[in-house]
Amino acid sequence: MRGGMRVTVAAWSLLAACSASNPNGGTTEPQPAAADAEAANDAVEALPAPPPEPPLPPGAAALVDRTRTNLQGRMSLGDPGEIRVVSVEAVDWPDAGLDCPDPELRPGPAVTPGFLIVLEVDGRTFEYHTDNRYSIVLCSEGRPVRGRP
Repeated sequence: MRGGMRVTVAAWSLLAACSASNPNGGTTEPQPAAADAEAANDAVEALPAPPPEPPLPPGAAALVDRTRTNLQGRMSLGDPGEIRVVSVEAVDWPDAGLDCPDPELRPGPAVTPGFLIVLEVDGRTFEYHTDNRYSIVLCSEGRPVRGRP
């Protein structure tokens, strides 16, 4: 009887040692290599979340939507979600041309309240000048952009 007890104790000790060294609790499922786990973590870290969009000043939401739609059409983008709002700032433009005058028109000097809206697509930034009601102008180097930017 003593010999049988020793075998039982030895078997339980062996089972406990195997379970302690196996993180699967005794099963024999293969574990990913440490390098595979690190590569998976790197893949997740390689795509940082885009920064949150800034809060919009009162009255700017409809104009931000118009600028996104305008840029989406100009760049033939399928998804407006590709366009990120970088900044929206309430400004007083020095003229009715929203400080981005059309060379064919001569807007008179008249302070025009509106917004400076900066959008980003694929690392490129686009500056829109707006009034505070409806008008938007894609502006580059002080001139309106015609066609695709």
